[in-house]
Amino acid sequence: MISLDKFLEKHSICIYRFEGRVYHKLATLFKAKGRIPPPLCTPKGVYDLKLLFPSNFSGVKVIENELIIGEKDFMEMKEEVFFSILVSALIEFKRKPVITIGIDPGKNIGYVVLVADVIVGGGRAQGANILIELLESMLKYLSPQSFIIKIGSKTTLGFLFQLFSLRKNHPSKKVVIKIVDEGESVFKLGFLKDFLKTREKDFLAACAIALSDGEEIEAAG
Repeated sequence: MISLDKFLEKHSICIYRFEGRVYHKLATLFKAKGRIPPPLCTPKGVYDLKLLFPSNFSGVKVIENELIIGEKDFMEMKEEVFFSILVSALIEFKRKPVITIGIDPGKNIGYVVLVADVIVGGGRAQGANILIELLESMLKYLSPQSFIIKIGSKTTLGFLFQLFSLRKNHPSKKVVIKIVDEGESVFKLGFLKDFLKTREKDFLAACAIALSDGEEIEAAG
């Protein structure tokens, strides 16, 4: 696992012309991750990725080293979705990254989003429906990525049903759902606590689940 901050440190990113509100949001996102916002692209600059946010475009597209996101889409995007797209675009030149979502079920739902081995987001979800909305948005914008959703064994049938419904709504995407034995994943918590320098237990439990193998499951019928 590698932090988003450390990953971005190794890459040069710039932004083309933009509206003020677009840059304000972009700056807020990067500063929240401890990074300086991307500078304006210059003719002589050498960049790993160039960001464009045209107002007359809808959706997400990567063309060579340009990441194009419709302005309206960007303004509506959640933090984890944007950084998943950004990291995927940077990794895509070498390999097609797999996106793994680890979920620690329970009264307080912990989650983590990994693009390859980069932690792009996570924490405590404000309820199952909020987390499903996040996953829905990721499936909408990240294409044609492979998704692996790993959820702890103490989950409910209701939550599993929501995940299967989510997958059914996106038949063109490869979405694998796995159940992870929480009795085994718990042994990774000590290492993760020291490695990630956090004691946020719901997030750590989700990370442990994301790093565990799990058993793939299918909906009955």
